[in-house]
Amino acid sequence: MNKKVLFFIFGLFLLAGNCPTDGKGKKFGVNKKYALFVVMEDRSGSTDAIRKLTPEKYRVLFDAFAAEYCGQIAVRVIGNPTPEDKNFYLLDLDCPKPLKTIPKDAKLSEKAHINKQNKEIKQQNAGLAQANRKKIEEFIQNTIVPHVINYKPYKGRDVTDIRGALESLETKLSEAGYQDYDNVEVLIVSDGVHDADHSKEPLKLKMNNGNLYVVGWKDLSVFQGVKPQRFESVDGFISYYKHKKH
Repeated sequence: MNKKVLFFIFGLFLLAGNCPTDGKGKKFGVNKKYALFVVMEDRSGSTDAIRKLTPEKYRVLFDAFAAEYCGQIAVRVIGNPTPEDKNFYLLDLDCPKPLKTIPKDAKLSEKAHINKQNKEIKQQNAGLAQANRKKIEEFIQNTIVPHVINYKPYKGRDVTDIRGALESLETKLSEAGYQDYDNVEVLIVSDGVHDADHSKEPLKLKMNNGNLYVVGWKDLSVFQGVKPQRFESVDGFISYYKHKKH
């Protein structure tokens, strides 16, 4: 076979085998969207009928999020938490470095150079994904378990402050930089029954964009600006979220 033909075929092989994905392939996390995942879980005694999230269930949810997105995970307990636990606990997941695009008119030498750079980027992104998995595990063990799963009501007063939780969520969703997220996912596990005070002011949550999921929530009229998806159980939501097309 002609040497020029062999050289041309070899060049095509380099280009086809190592070029960036078109957005459908997500190996090593390339092309991930920047997103916010909020989880609020009611641990008050009045919600004993709702099966709670275990460390393993948190792990499954966070891994499913990290497989599709980078960005931030925010978790808060609902009930009568300590002043410290009324704040969101945050975990930032680093975003992968995008692959370099090969110009259509690039010479074979330039293509080979970019392919080499992309190989290095993929290796870096693989290490970053591993580091994110480690951060998730540490977040679950060092933060979720002591502050959410092992929740104890403040000063022993077991009430459910839904109003305070929703106000906290609205504040989180109005922070500077909120509009920078490509996607916002919010999960609330609670029956939505507020009994922390005798106020007759209606509960409400205004959420202008994103996806809102509720487990066990009774009165969906509370939510404004977004239509929540309601699930009967935590396991039902997890099954849906794992297979959801993001």
